[in-house]
Amino acid sequence: TVKQLAGGDGHSLLLTTQGEMYSWGACACGQLGLPDLSALPKDLEDYPFLPLPCRIPMPTSSRADLRIVKIACGDAHSCAISDAGELFTWGGGGCGQLGLKTGGLSKDEDGSNHDHRTNAPIRIVAVACGKAHTVCVSASHEVYAFGAGACGQLGVENLTSYPHDDDGYPYQPLPVKLDFFDGTALHMPRICAVSCGDSHTLFVTPQGDVFACGANQCGQCG
Repeated sequence: TVKQLAGGDGHSLLLTTQGEMYSWGACACGQLGLPDLSALPKDLEDYPFLPLPCRIPMPTSSRADLRIVKIACGDAHSCAISDAGELFTWGGGGCGQLGLKTGGLSKDEDGSNHDHRTNAPIRIVAVACGKAHTVCVSASHEVYAFGAGACGQLGVENLTSYPHDDDGYPYQPLPVKLDFFDGTALHMPRICAVSCGDSHTLFVTPQGDVFACGANQCGQCG
């Protein structure tokens, strides 16, 4: 039985109620999570693709009974959360959207997450992906963001110390905890849900308040 669907720019993920994942579509960046692409057909630009759903091998974990409970897709990357709050990411990571380097919230090889400032484990309960950025929420309603940040979609004001991608745009390869919006002195509110557009992010509090950051040229931040 289908529990959740997620779509990227050219790929799709499906999650069953049994915690199994299936993927199909474009896969040149590894966004389908499949180990071998050699036998797949090629599109008109000679990139491999998978025309039919295929079960994704379970990510490496310290638990044999790993079960996925939520999925999300960016343009060319994918994310999954396990029932233990482990966060797994795969696919294109040229803008840091996989968050795989250590520092801040670190994603270990087994999918577990730790805040290396305190060495405390972090349980992730929600994740959303934009075109090339990722935002996740912990069980304690804290928000972590990583990936492309040129439009302010990470909710971080000062990007001067960030590395730059091949096109010269700043990005954050390390998941960072959000403490404020737009440089204000207000304490970061508790967040229970997130959603991402290409280059903007929306946050919802338990009280039903909505916050937004990122690109707003079409009024998408409200």
